[in-house]
Amino acid sequence: MRMPMEQRLDGHRRGLETRRAGSRDWAKSVWADVQSIRNEGVTSLTGIAAALNERAIPTRRGGNWQAVQVKRLLATLDAQG
Repeated sequence: MRMPMEQRLDGHRRGLETRRAGSRDWAKSVWADVQSIRNEGVTSLTGIAAALNERAIPTRRGGNWQAVQVKRLLATLDAQG
């Protein structure tokens, strides 16, 4: 028997919020490194990505940084205020 639509949507919303909270927490953990890189004069997304890779700081999924990921990281942090 299938779960009623309202219950499925509620579960989806809770899961989404859990993932978003995890993303925010992770973004906060990388923020000090990004700030340090910016303080060294690196301001481009590509430059920040390269510096994070040079420091061996993995992305959330464990890979190498690319400019678009830095952009998303900064957007996540900006959304937090």
